[in-house]
Amino acid sequence: MNWSSVALRFHGEHALRVDDKCRLAIPVAYRQALQAQGDARLVLTRSLSVSVSGRCLLGWPVDAWGAYVEKVRALPQSDPAVIAVLRLQVSSHLQVVPDGQGRVVLSPSLRAWAHIEP
Repeated sequence: MNWSSVALRFHGEHALRVDDKCRLAIPVAYRQALQAQGDARLVLTRSLSVSVSGRCLLGWPVDAWGAYVEKVRALPQSDPAVIAVLRLQVSSHLQVVPDGQGRVVLSPSLRAWAHIEP
């Protein structure tokens, strides 16, 4: 298998903090992986599952997010589960680029979803 053609995926759960300007520091390993593939952009969205600590957010490399959205849009649009994914996850995504210190600004709607406060 040609691993260079496999979309970059992130795994793991991280308890991260936001600063007083609502900036979240992306873990170094994730930033390095994004830079290695030549695209530092990241998509943040709501997680549809609830972790032990409550609602959370998901981070996706842009290419992997695009492939996921294509798969969701190929599903029957009348299916209530598909409608929920489109409304709760796809429509709420935010594309971000980490600043020089690896931070991204979280939107008010994503912060509210995950109960994140500075």
